[in-house]
Amino acid sequence: MGTITWGGYTWNTGTQPAPPAVAAPPDPNLPYYNSNMWQAQNVSVQSNCLQLTLARNSGYIWDSNTNSLQPSSGPDQIWAAAQAVLQLPSGTQLTYGDYLVTVKAGTAASGGQSDWAPFTGSNTASGANTSTIFGTFLFDPQAAPPYNEMDIVEIGYQNQNQSGAWINQQPGGPVPNDAQFVLQPWDSGTPGQANWNYVHRINLDYNSIPAGGEITFVLRWLQGQPLQFFAAYGTYTDSTFPFTGPNTITWQTPASVQGSIPSPTPTLTLYLNLWPYGGPSTNAPVNFAVTAVTIPTTT
Repeated sequence: MGTITWGGYTWNTGTQPAPPAVAAPPDPNLPYYNSNMWQAQNVSVQSNCLQLTLARNSGYIWDSNTNSLQPSSGPDQIWAAAQAVLQLPSGTQLTYGDYLVTVKAGTAASGGQSDWAPFTGSNTASGANTSTIFGTFLFDPQAAPPYNEMDIVEIGYQNQNQSGAWINQQPGGPVPNDAQFVLQPWDSGTPGQANWNYVHRINLDYNSIPAGGEITFVLRWLQGQPLQFFAAYGTYTDSTFPFTGPNTITWQTPASVQGSIPSPTPTLTLYLNLWPYGGPSTNAPVNFAVTAVTIPTTT
């Protein structure tokens, strides 16, 4: 377990997978591509951004002869993911309000519009090879399933041709979408089948992404109100965000799911992660940079 300071907050960056999965090393009872490994070194502060990196530095290879993971320091190590988990001071907790996360594909220093190509379908060949998911979500590891989870956004090109790609197993996939807003569980009512009252697919428009590459996503979580999700191209604060802008993407949960929207809890926190489903067949590292977050808290 490691920690890093960024944006005025402390973030845990340890080797644990996203709860409730077991901690590293990976679960030997799961296929190697469905047992993500998380390396603290894959989260760093670069150019005032929190950079998440997917890289071949897990410390393991998959031995097909023994059908097991084996320690390795070689160039064919299994891909390792990046995760940063918000750690608030004692007595402080997340509360109702607007959660803003601004991200860009690519590294903090060089990421720009072109780095979004594999994730938006504008570069189909590259996108088909990018088995990579960026996610930012509220999650309570101490709660019962579905862990009070509200996904501010999950990003991953959804028209991949790889039959085993994780994104193809998401609700509605494979379809030409590249991101989604979710109130978990996405398959409420019928396990394994999308409930479109809980999950909403969106298309990010490559041509609308500014040269710098930033897109801002917002979750508006208010007591007794539907969840509202927004995405706008560019960098914004809560006071400048174009909630009613002509190019702003919006979605609101219907009244039928109001009872599934959680209330604040002391152990609810914010997750930022970048993870593979087997890893990009381009065999090149993947980066996402979080440039800003807004986190409403109370004491």
